[in-house]
Amino acid sequence: MPGSEVSKSFCCAVCRSPSSTPFLTDCRDLYLHKPYVVDYFACQACGLVQQHPMPQDISQFYEAYPIHKEKPGVYSSLRRLLLSGVYVSPSKWPSGTVLLDFGCGDGWYLRWCGEKNVQAVGFEYSESHARSLSSMTGLDVFWDLDELEQRYAGRFDIITLHFVVEHLTDFPGTIRRLCRLLKKGGSIRYVVPDIHSWEFRVFRRSWHGLDPPRHVIFPSRDHASQVARDSGLELCEDRAVRFPNGFGGSISTAMFDSFNATAFVLFLPIALLVTWLFPGGNRAYLLRRT
Repeated sequence: MPGSEVSKSFCCAVCRSPSSTPFLTDCRDLYLHKPYVVDYFACQACGLVQQHPMPQDISQFYEAYPIHKEKPGVYSSLRRLLLSGVYVSPSKWPSGTVLLDFGCGDGWYLRWCGEKNVQAVGFEYSESHARSLSSMTGLDVFWDLDELEQRYAGRFDIITLHFVVEHLTDFPGTIRRLCRLLKKGGSIRYVVPDIHSWEFRVFRRSWHGLDPPRHVIFPSRDHASQVARDSGLELCEDRAVRFPNGFGGSISTAMFDSFNATAFVLFLPIALLVTWLFPGGNRAYLLRRT
């Protein structure tokens, strides 16, 4: 992996086991075409699939990251339909809910929550991006976890992580810190690509959910249970969710050996139908502070 710091020996990101077996090697960046080729290994103790060597500095993977950019008007108007299986409609949160969207992307969910009388707060690791989102949305968007904890410890009813966990090099540590921000009875809900899904088995290296080098871990239900126990939380929900963008992206990548935006748009109607009938490429987990 040129230009990035890596750890040499395998260490599972969840159970810390040093034993692993190769899972998928020589994976290229088929989405943004960055010059990194990565390997994925499976922990022999708990089964976690993760990158090895594990990158220590992942910031360079996100230069010109399209998820952070404002989207065209047509896509913005369709997004609530396309992503209804992933994002919980804010109308389902009780009025006055205090919500943290951790890894809030371009801030669209924050704005949607604000329309429904939900007190929404965001977090992004990039200071410049967080400042830009805060200015654009008029909402608090933090980039410093210490400051976030000082301001909001014990105040959140719900913390959401939409396609964030797979980017974390310290998944257990992040959940422990977020747990301190929850009220009693509060919940953490995260959505993550499922590398044991039928979608991955069909598309393999072309699977949009793989997204090397940005996706570093793929935790399953067992890992959700372990991290929940270690953080004083309870796993209350585990279900497959519809994500037509992922399936459509996989088709376009499989056809062209690279993500193709035009093919992605053309295949979205098929992706909507397939993922409605057979959701499975991604899973949502709900961890509650009891």
